[in-house]
Amino acid sequence: ARALLICQPNSHPFQTRTLLLEPNILKQVGRSIARNRVAENNAIFDCKVLSRNHAVLWYNEKKFYVKDTGSSNGTFINDRRISKLEDEELHSGDIVKFGVDVVENSRKEVHGCIIACIKLYLPDGRECISNSSSRLSVEEGTISLNELYRLHHYIQESVQREKILETKLHDIQKVIEVTRRNTSTCWQAMIDEDRLLNRIDILENKLQFLQKHASEDRLKEEIMKLQEDKSVYQNSAKEALRKVYQERMDAMQKLSTIERALCNSEDECSLLRDQLLRTQQNLQEVNSRLTRFEAECKEHRENNEKTQTQVQKQDLESQMLYAQLKQLEIECQEYKNQVAALLLEKETLQLRLEQHEKSATESGDEETLSKNSKSSNKRTIMKWLENSDLKNKEGGTDIINAICNEADPSEDDECLMDINKINEKLTNVEELLEQINYVSDVSENVDGETKKVCTTSPSISDGNQNLKVDQSCQEVLLSLTLNLREVYSDLVQYKINATKKVYDSPDSQNDPAELEQKLNSVQEELKAVKLELQTRPTYNQLQEKISLTEHLQHEIDSLKLKDTELQDLISKLEEENSVLQKALDEASQNITERRAMGSQTESEYASTVSSFDTSSIDSEVQNDLAAISNKEIQYEEELIIYKEKCESIMRENLELKKTINGLQNDLKSFQSHFIKKLMTYGAIFFAFIIYLLLSYL
Repeated sequence: ARALLICQPNSHPFQTRTLLLEPNILKQVGRSIARNRVAENNAIFDCKVLSRNHAVLWYNEKKFYVKDTGSSNGTFINDRRISKLEDEELHSGDIVKFGVDVVENSRKEVHGCIIACIKLYLPDGRECISNSSSRLSVEEGTISLNELYRLHHYIQESVQREKILETKLHDIQKVIEVTRRNTSTCWQAMIDEDRLLNRIDILENKLQFLQKHASEDRLKEEIMKLQEDKSVYQNSAKEALRKVYQERMDAMQKLSTIERALCNSEDECSLLRDQLLRTQQNLQEVNSRLTRFEAECKEHRENNEKTQTQVQKQDLESQMLYAQLKQLEIECQEYKNQVAALLLEKETLQLRLEQHEKSATESGDEETLSKNSKSSNKRTIMKWLENSDLKNKEGGTDIINAICNEADPSEDDECLMDINKINEKLTNVEELLEQINYVSDVSENVDGETKKVCTTSPSISDGNQNLKVDQSCQEVLLSLTLNLREVYSDLVQYKINATKKVYDSPDSQNDPAELEQKLNSVQEELKAVKLELQTRPTYNQLQEKISLTEHLQHEIDSLKLKDTELQDLISKLEEENSVLQKALDEASQNITERRAMGSQTESEYASTVSSFDTSSIDSEVQNDLAAISNKEIQYEEELIIYKEKCESIMRENLELKKTINGLQNDLKSFQSHFIKKLMTYGAIFFAFIIYLLLSYL
């Protein structure tokens, strides 16, 4: 039988091994040693994870087996650990793992295990495939219960390993922290122990020196010096403690004042922030109001522009009306000229009538001829007037009948009456023309005032005055036109009568062409007057225009008032904006000042801390004063420090007392020993003296 061990990617590297297995002969798997070296035909590996005798492989009755021989890291088949000293059947394609990965703590080096895919071949060359694998090949997509159990076991084992590693790490961290604390405490204890040992050595040396060289007086002096040094040391220690306490109290007061200043500055900063927020909100509101008022101002300006355009249109219309008035004045002047011409013609006709009367008195015989000529002329004039346009006009038949009627015996009186009437009407026309001139002057003045008012601030009274002037002007024009029509009709009537008389006269019988021309001119003048009367605006149109101007005037008044109100509001808002801007500037200045004060207080605090660091205070007091942020902890730590200092001073005092007591005991023992020696030597000396005296005697 033959077995192939193929290296896997996550394994410790090795070459493919080919093992020849004989029935019931064990093939050893283990670590390389001097006796067993690595070869291609054995299962010896150069791996530190394996044991020397890790496992064995063998073949028996067409089956392959493996057994773990008590290895330290175990043997796994398809990630399932096999029990020690028990046979486990192998199949071709199984994943065999010898040992596990080990991490070396000192160098943090990972030592990999042996992971191999085993291929098993029977002596006849067939591959030893398990029934479960054939079943899996037949039933695709199914997983055996054995594999599920292996997976579950592997997951549980990995979870347990992870938990164990976490607990180990946690324990290691705790041990490290404890060792750190112990090392720090041990180091301090060692330092204290060294100090005490040095002190003890110094005191022992002093005692030895005193025992050798000290006398009673010297010992007393030393004791007195020690007591004085002790008192001086105690006084200096008390003074130092008092100074430290005073400095601590001063520092606490400074800190309290600084904290109060910081609290006040923070409160003021918060207030200033609130004020800033409020001012910003007010500014936003003011800006919104300004935008709204600007929009309203734009609308009012547009409305003002519209009203101004309408006012300009009305001004143009009023100018047109004034132009028409001037044209009417010119026409009235022309009518005056025509009336003067007619008057001249009347005078000429009167002269002709007078001449006719004179000729009638001279030639009474010719009356018959004149009558015949009058009748013939009358017929011709009637025919000519009937064929003319005068018949179609208003009152044309009356004019024709008046022309064609025979003259009464009182024709001269009628002519005089007509002339008087025409003169009266002409005087009325002149008065009306004077009124028109006055009204035109007044209207021009009112027009100038209305233009000024439109540019500045209009008033309602000016509109009423303008309305009254327009109404009076309209009434005068109407009366003037009526009077002019009457005067013109009277003049025409008088002219017709005069022409009638002329035709009746012998001088006019010989001039029909001249009379025809005059009639044509009169007809043309009548046509022109009618056309002018038709083209002139009516009273209703003028009334509508006047009402429209009055309405526009009221709108202009209201818009001007609104514009003034908006200007006042804009000025007020600008003042408020300037005030808020000043408040913002003051708030920003206060904030900068507070920040400068805060930085100054921080610098003072840092300087005080640095001054305390540079002072002659102990290192413990310096560290405690540096960590002064939390008051309660500070007080507790300072009390502990002072207690420790007091305890150390008390210990030193006790040690000094002990040393003094020891020295006093030594002195007493030395004195007693010295007295004993003196007594012995004195007794010997006294005995010697007595002996000498006795011998001398």
